[in-house]
Parts: sequence; C-alpha cells; structure tokens
Amino acid sequence: MNKKRLIIIRRSAEILGVASLYYITSRLGFLMAFPPGNFMTLWPLSGLALMAVLIWGWQMGVGIFIGSLMVSLGTTGGAHALPVATAIAAGSTLQVWAGAWLIGYFIKRQSPNTTQETLGNIEDALNESKHLFHLLIESLPQNIYAKDINGRFIFANQHYCVTQGKSLDEIVGKTDFELHSPERAEKYRLDDQKMIETGKTVEAEEVHAPIGENKFFAQVIKAPFYDSKGQTAGTLGIFWDITERKQSEELLRQQSEQLRILYDASQQLNRTLNLNEIYQAICDFMSSIASNDGLIISAFNPETQRITCRAYWLDNNWMDVTPFPSIPLEAEGKGTQSIVIRTGQPMLINDYQTQMKTAQTTYNVNSETNEITKEIPSDEEIVRSALIVPLKTGETVTGVIQVMSYQLNAYTENQLQLLEALALHIVSAEKNALLYAQVQAELNERKQAEILQETVYRIAESAQAAKSLEDLYPQIQHNISNVMYANSFYIRPLA
Repeated sequence: MNKKRLIIIRRSAEILGVASLYYITSRLGFLMAFPPGNFMTLWPLSGLALMAVLIWGWQMGVGIFIGSLMVSLGTTGGAHALPVATAIAAGSTLQVWAGAWLIGYFIKRQSPNTTQETLGNIEDALNESKHLFHLLIESLPQNIYAKDINGRFIFANQHYCVTQGKSLDEIVGKTDFELHSPERAEKYRLDDQKMIETGKTVEAEEVHAPIGENKFFAQVIKAPFYDSKGQTAGTLGIFWDITERKQSEELLRQQSEQLRILYDASQQLNRTLNLNEIYQAICDFMSSIASNDGLIISAFNPETQRITCRAYWLDNNWMDVTPFPSIPLEAEGKGTQSIVIRTGQPMLINDYQTQMKTAQTTYNVNSETNEITKEIPSDEEIVRSALIVPLKTGETVTGVIQVMSYQLNAYTENQLQLLEALALHIVSAEKNALLYAQVQAELNERKQAEILQETVYRIAESAQAAKSLEDLYPQIQHNISNVMYANSFYIRPLA
C-alpha cells in the first residue's frame, strides 16, 4: 500500500471520527437545553469543532458538516427536514472555518516571525476549504443562489444555472428583471425587500418561470445574510422542483371530486323509478365531468340483432325518440355502438367521423324539428369524439350509452372509467324503472277491467229493474260515462 493511499485512509478516518464525536457530543449537549425546546445559553461543541480544525486541518470541516447534518435531521421534523438540516449543517461548518481563519489571521498579524512556509500552508488550507465548500454546494440537488443588497446575483450553483438555461457568467451581475418576466421579477423584488426589512426567512410554494424556459412549481426557502459587521449584505435562496407533487395533488383532488359526483349520481339513480329522471341524472353527471354535446342510450335485442334508441339528448334538449328507426347490428369491426356490443368493451373514440365511415347504417337528427334527416350537419355540429360504454346484465350486453363531443380528442381514459363505473348503476336503475312502469301499466289494465266488470254488473241490475227501454237508457248512459270518461254520448235503439 503506497504512502498516498495511507494518507487518504488516515484523513478519512479522522473525518469520520470528528463526525461521530460531533454527533455524540451534540446529543449530550442537548441535555443542557431548556425545555420544551432546544434553547441553551452555552454550546461547548463550537469550541471543540474549532479545535479539531486547528489541530487536524481544514478537511475536518467535512466531518463537522456530516455530524451536524445527522444531529439536525434527528431534531428537525416536517416536509422540509432535509433542506433545513442541510442549511444548519452548512452554517455550522462555515462558522468553524471562519473562526479558524480569523485565528490564523490574528496569529499572522501578531507574530512577525511567522515563516513564509507557515503562511503558505495556511493559504493552501484555506484554498482547500473553499474548494471543499464549493464541492458541497454543487453536490446538493437544490437550486442555490445569492443576491447582494441591490438584488444583483453574486453566486449561483450549477443546478440554478441549468434551471435558468444560462451560464454562471450570464447570471452573475444580473437582476431578476433580466432573468424573469416583469410580473415574476417584481414579486421576487418585493420578497427580497421584505426579508431585508424584517430579517425573517420566507418559505413558500410558487411558480418559477425563467425567460425562455418551461415554468414549474417550486418549494422555496429565502433568507437574508449579513456581513462581518452584522449589516444585511443580501439574500440567499434555495428551491427545488415540486411540479410532480403538485400534479399528483391536483390529480388526487380531481379524482376525489369525480368520485363524489359519481356517488351522488348513483344515489340519485337509486332514489327514483322515473325513466326521465334517470336519464337526466346521467346527462347531468356526464356534463359535470366532460364535454357533453350529445348523449344516446340505446337498447340491443339479441334475438332481432337490432339497436333501438331509448333516449337522445341533443343541443340541450331531449328528443322524442318514438319515430326513430332501429338499426341493424353492424358486421364485426364495423360501426361504433356495434363494436362495443360485440366486444362488450368500452371505447374512447377521439376521431369519431373516421370510425363512422365503417358503418353501413347511419342517420342524423334535426334537433329543431326532431326529424330524421340525411343532411350533413354543419362543421360546428359534427361529432368528433365519443365515449361508448356497454350496458350489461351479467355478461350479456343489453344496450350502450354514448356521450359525444364536437371537439377532437375531447375525452380521457379517466372519464371513460367513470362512465363505465356509472353504467353498472344505469343498468340497475333503468331495469327497475322499466319494471315499475310495466307493473303500473298492468295495474291500470286490471283496474280498468275491474271497473268494466262492475259497470256491466250494474247495467244488468238496471235492466232487471227497468220497466221499459226508455227507463234503461239513462242508466246505461250513466254507467258507461263512468268507465269511458265521456262528457256525452247517444244511444240509438235498433229499429
């Protein structure tokens, strides 16, 4: 093992030893803190750290930084523990290096007999410490910068330069007004002014938008810094990209809102047995989560292989679907609804007209006259995107729901999934409503039959009691009027 490698190993061991000693003595030092916080009037560890640098050299600052970082991470909580702990560790290291430099400077002035070689060693050590500090700042993944009291940049690490899309020479000496939009630069100027006046650190989430670069969300920590006389010398800033986190939060918010709307729609579907109310609830749901220029609910008869329009929402109106003809199921891979019926899978179509060209049977509806027409709609009223979801009973497709938009690429997979989730409730609600309507119709028929039977019975009784046909006619007229709800009618006897 060569001598140089031994020196590196020894130095590394000394640095790790200093880091460990700093951490252990720091934890012991907190025993002198006044509860409930970490406030104390005496911090002996600063002196011990300074002694380590004076005895073993400037490289021990790395050990001090590591030890301080470990201590700070153990006492600092919250979402920004790492940046805060890093700032504290950097401050502790700078403090010790500054103290060692001042002691060296004092000795130099007070000792005329100091040799040139000793001064050279001190200067070399100082340069090495500066180099280590530069490596430390550049190794951090955050954007770091410093501005003077006039708002001109005096330092920026490489991450900041990359973010700005400029070199360090293009940044130093510039103000925010030369690097950002006027509105953004004015905000930064006011932030700096407030920090300088109050001496308080600013922590915020804000949009960062360099000129010529993409804007992004940033977590920012800004603070003033001071010169050797305690006067404010400028401001320091550190920030990092949180765009992905903000997008995740927004996506989660949207999904939560959509799930709430889906829940409300499903509850409304389950509360009514009126088909018109069910269809309106479906339409309102789709209008709240996506573009909804038209909505069609169709039924499919597996025996006849035909598709029948059951409800049609067009241009903010419900069409009368009674005169609309049914259409045959298209061949494999043809049409739009037919594909969904055959595959049982939902479809997101972002180029509807291209897909419609594969269908053999199509027709258009005039939203004003409610008539079937062969006229091609105007360009503003051509369907360009659609969501089509099967309505199933078990594994059997009994219909489809189709939502349409006049815009290209109007829908997303997330919206398709929401409609697919609602389809389960649509099938159940529609089935219950149709069953209810059928039962009501049967009850009405039965009631009418009972009334008719009662009328015939009364007419028979009247016939037995009547003395003549002239006496019988008014009784027949009265009983039949109750059944037929007629205002008047005439009974003519046979000649």
